[in-house]
Amino acid sequence: MRYRNNITGAESPVYSLPIRLKPAWYATAAAKCLYVLLLLAVVGGVIRHYLLRYRRRRAEKLQRLEIRRKEEVYESKMRFFSNITQELSMPLTMISAPCQQILAYRKADPYVLKYAQTIRQNVSKLHDLIYMLHEFRGIRTGQNDESENIELVPVAEIAQSMVETFGEYSQQNSIHCQLDIERNLVWPTDRDGLSTILNTLLSNAFKHTPYNGAVSLTIRSDNGKLLISASNDSVGVNLEDIEAIFDRYRVLDYFERKSERGLSFQGDLRLAICHSIVVRMQGEIKVESTPNAQTTFTVLLPQLKVTAENAPTADNIVPASKEYGLPLPTVTRREFPFDKNRRTVFIVNDNSEIMNFVAELFAADYNIKMPSGKTEMIELLKQMHPDIIICDALSEQSDCLSLIQFIKQGKLTSHIPVILLSTAQQIDERIKGVESGADICLTLPFNVEYLKAVAEQLLRRNRSLKDYYKSSISAFELSDGRMLHQDDKEFIDRMLKIINDNISNTEISTKFIADELGVSIRNLYRRLEGILNQTPTNIIKEYRLAKAEQLLTTTKLSIDEIIYKAGFVNRGTFFKCFSAKYGCTPKVYRKEKLSQIRQEVGEESEDAADRSA
Repeated sequence: MRYRNNITGAESPVYSLPIRLKPAWYATAAAKCLYVLLLLAVVGGVIRHYLLRYRRRRAEKLQRLEIRRKEEVYESKMRFFSNITQELSMPLTMISAPCQQILAYRKADPYVLKYAQTIRQNVSKLHDLIYMLHEFRGIRTGQNDESENIELVPVAEIAQSMVETFGEYSQQNSIHCQLDIERNLVWPTDRDGLSTILNTLLSNAFKHTPYNGAVSLTIRSDNGKLLISASNDSVGVNLEDIEAIFDRYRVLDYFERKSERGLSFQGDLRLAICHSIVVRMQGEIKVESTPNAQTTFTVLLPQLKVTAENAPTADNIVPASKEYGLPLPTVTRREFPFDKNRRTVFIVNDNSEIMNFVAELFAADYNIKMPSGKTEMIELLKQMHPDIIICDALSEQSDCLSLIQFIKQGKLTSHIPVILLSTAQQIDERIKGVESGADICLTLPFNVEYLKAVAEQLLRRNRSLKDYYKSSISAFELSDGRMLHQDDKEFIDRMLKIINDNISNTEISTKFIADELGVSIRNLYRRLEGILNQTPTNIIKEYRLAKAEQLLTTTKLSIDEIIYKAGFVNRGTFFKCFSAKYGCTPKVYRKEKLSQIRQEVGEESEDAADRSA
């Protein structure tokens, strides 16, 4: 640049003026770095999005595969249930029909009629179990959904009549029943489903209520839903077990675990059916339990749309029984005459029907007492001691194992033989029974003659033991082919312990042992002569040699160290005595033993190599 004077017209020299233009903010280096970072973030976000979507789809696919696998396993088990019910139906019919013919035969013997009646009652139990298995299979697979018939159901009337069916059971067990049912209550729902729910809740409540307990049933309309609440006094329930029973995929495994332990899952199966029916009817079921206080099952059912006409009824393998789920009439324990000249059997069981059956097997030859539980058993043991006890571990509430432990730990009762009856087929559960103190564990079903033979053999063994310990022969033991009196055996054991404890003492002698035993040298010689025919000096020498031989083969001690530990004073005497007993010097004896061990180890290694090849 240059400038010009307008007055004089003179011009200045040319100057250079550098000018720097700064870029706009969006073209700065920081902005460009930000653009790169944003681009990387976008690319990373896109990649992360696709990775997450891939992992989510993969997890969903794995979840679907797992659900499908569970469904396949579940369906296979349900098909097994269905096959079992079909296979059992025909034999059950062939048991039930001849039994009915026997009961209808007027000339039948009373003895035959009694056992035919027992057969019929147990056929009824099998009938209910098969029906439940069929219902469980149908409800779980949705086969029974088409049979729903939604109608206006007189809930109050059905509930009242159903409670009356438990009247006899509640009277026999002194159970107080309290009802709070809304009068004239009518509800649009499935009649059969509602009846099964009420039956299951009441049966479960009465079954688990102790003697002189209380059961309460509440039914009312609550905020547009039908509320059914059944409460009872009880020791409580395990809520984790309830969750397993109500879980579609865990319930069968839960049944399997109970079956392995030899426990019945019939009541749990009813609860599982009840839960399935509640879910099918779009309701919900809740359980609340306070240990040693009260258990409450609450069911909420919505109003369902009334159908115009009845749906067709599905064919059942066995027809539904109106008494399904009801507790069977209480079987009272029989009373048997008592004869002091006969042996006595205690039969402990919480199932009066089984108690009566087992009692009848032994009633002809034994006095029978049937305490119902541990408390009653303990009180009865204070009055008398039986010759044998037969008890069971057939239910989860059974305290039979603790009762057996109580019997076997008592000084006055530990001699009593105990026979344990169990439904557990798993050997681990049977081992628990034997470890608790049972003399033998028999699984159900048992052979009647075998049970009688076992009882008789245990009693015979008990009598033999009593006779043995009462006789003078029990004071002797057979040792090395000779009858040895217990006092003599104790004397020998004391002497050998003194020698062993003082084996390194070179001063040990006949006088030392006699002083330790508290007898004179003369009495010591006389007593050993009648027992072992050896002198104390020979016994000490043999014991020292045995100790030296043991140290030679099990340690790396030198010969001099072994001579010291074995209590020998003179090296020459040790070598002379050792060679006379073992036929060689200590050094040669050690080498022969070590080479023998190496040879045996080598042979075992070759055998192992041959087996692996």
